[in-house]
Amino acid sequence: MSIFGNLEKYQHSIRFHTPGHKGRMEHEPIGLAYIDMTELKDTDCLHRPQGVIDQAQKRIADVYKVAESRMLVNGSSGGLLASIMASFSPKDKVLLPRGSHLSVYHGLMLQDIEPVYVYPDASLPAEAGTIRLEDILAAEQKHALAGLIVTYPTYLGTCADIAKIAVWAQDNAKILLVDEAHGAHLALCEDYPIAAERTGADIVVQSTHKMLSSLTQSAVLHIASNKVDRAKLDLYLRLFQSSSPSYLLLASLEEAINYAAKNAREAFATIAKSREMFSRMLAGERFELWQPKGIYDPAKWVIFLRDKGLEGREVLRQLSEKNIEMEYGADNFVLAYCGIGTTKDDIIKLSHALNDIEPNKKNATIQSKYSYPPATARMSMKEAVAQKSAYLSVQQSAGHISADFVVPYPPGIPLLVPGEVISDEIAKMMVCFNQRGQTVLGVHGGEVKVIQ
Repeated sequence: MSIFGNLEKYQHSIRFHTPGHKGRMEHEPIGLAYIDMTELKDTDCLHRPQGVIDQAQKRIADVYKVAESRMLVNGSSGGLLASIMASFSPKDKVLLPRGSHLSVYHGLMLQDIEPVYVYPDASLPAEAGTIRLEDILAAEQKHALAGLIVTYPTYLGTCADIAKIAVWAQDNAKILLVDEAHGAHLALCEDYPIAAERTGADIVVQSTHKMLSSLTQSAVLHIASNKVDRAKLDLYLRLFQSSSPSYLLLASLEEAINYAAKNAREAFATIAKSREMFSRMLAGERFELWQPKGIYDPAKWVIFLRDKGLEGREVLRQLSEKNIEMEYGADNFVLAYCGIGTTKDDIIKLSHALNDIEPNKKNATIQSKYSYPPATARMSMKEAVAQKSAYLSVQQSAGHISADFVVPYPPGIPLLVPGEVISDEIAKMMVCFNQRGQTVLGVHGGEVKVIQ
C-alpha cells in the first residue's frame, strides 16, 4: 500500500499522540498543494529573510516575548544541531542528562564536545531527562563546564526547576540551551510550568507540531539572550536545513502560532482541568493516572497499568482496534499526549475504551529497571564513529568499545554511545533486552556494532 493509503486509514482516528492538531486543522487551507511554492519575488527566502518570512519570525518572537525567533523546517533536531555547533567549541565540556534526545548527542559528536552526564536514579523513565541544580553544582566542582543542555519538559512531562538553573547559568556566565521540543505551549498557558524562554535561557528550541498544530517537521528556535552569536547560528541553520525549505511547513508554522496565541490558553486550561475528571473515570484497580510530585506538564498523561494482566503494547493494540491511537506504550504504562486539538469528548472516549480493555493473565506486566550503569568513555564519539567496525553478538561484546548508539525503548536513555566500553553489566542488560524482544536501537539481530 502507498504511504498515502496507509495514512488515510487513520483519517477518523482519535489521537493521543503527536502532532498536537490531532487531525483537526481548522486554520489550514483545504488542498495544500497549491501553496507548495519556491523562492519567488513575494515568497521571501528562509535563509536570508527580508519579506514575509522576516515579518513572520518577528511576530513569533513577539508572541513568545523573546529577542528573535527562527522558523525551522528540519524539526527541533536541526535547531538543536545548529545551536550546539554555534554555542560550543571542540573539546568544551557540556553538562546534560543522560536521557537527552539523540539529536543532542549528534550535535556533541559533530562538534567533538566532551559530554558530562547526569545519570538518572529513578524507577520512572520520566525522570531520565530531568536535571537538578544540585547536579549542576556537583559537576561544576569536577569540570570546567562551558554550559549545559536541559530537556524541558521531558518526554513524559516532568520538568526541571528551569528558573533556578537559568539564574545559575547567568551568574556563572555559562551557556544554557533548552530542548523545549515538548513545550511550545507553555508560554501561552496559565498555571503550566514556566516557559524556558521566559527565564533567561540563551537558546530555546521547540517542536510546534508536538503540542500545537503545525505540520510535522516544523519547529521554532528562540534567541532569548545577547550571548548568542546570531551570525554563527544562522550559518549553522543554513547547514542543517534544506536549501529548498517547504513553504507548506513555513505557512503551517506561522498559522499554528497565530492560532495558538488566540486559543492555547483556553484549550490547555480545559486539558488541565480534565485530568481530575479522567482520573475519576478510570477503573481504579486497573489504571492510575500518574501525578508527579514536582513540576510537571499537565498535558502529558502517564497512565499506569495496575492490573498485572495488562501490558502497555497490548493496551495500545486494543485501543487501536477501538480507533484510538496513543503516543507510546511500555511495560507498565501508556502515554497520552493532549495537544491543542484534543477535545473533552476525546478524553471521555479514551477513559471508556481503557475500562473496556481485556486483560491477558498470561502476559504479566514486567517491571523494568531504568537506572543504567554509567559507561566509561575510551574515546570521543567523533573519533569512535570514524574507526573500522564490525558486528558481534551481544553475548560476546563485553570488553569491546561501542561504535554506535545503543538505546533501549523504554525509556530511551542511551545505554551506550560511540566510544564507550561495553562492561559485563551492560552486556548482560543487552542480552536481557534482546531475550525479552524489547526494542533497542543499535542492536540488530542480536548483534552490536563494535570498534575492531
